[in-house]
Amino acid sequence: MTAISQKINQLRAAGTDPGAPRTDEMPCRDGGTMQLFEDLTIFHHPGVGTFALETLIRDAYAQD
Repeated sequence: MTAISQKINQLRAAGTDPGAPRTDEMPCRDGGTMQLFEDLTIFHHPGVGTFALETLIRDAYAQD
């Protein structure tokens, strides 16, 4: 099980549904991985950990 899969399971167990997957896990340019979902993007990097970012925040950041 990947770190992103583990984070998905943790979120669902806590009552947060990330929505349907929009992509498979894919590499990030910094050496980490990410996966897009309907309502969240989940990132993993060995030096930072695994975290979820809400789609609205991600989209606003991408516009800058």
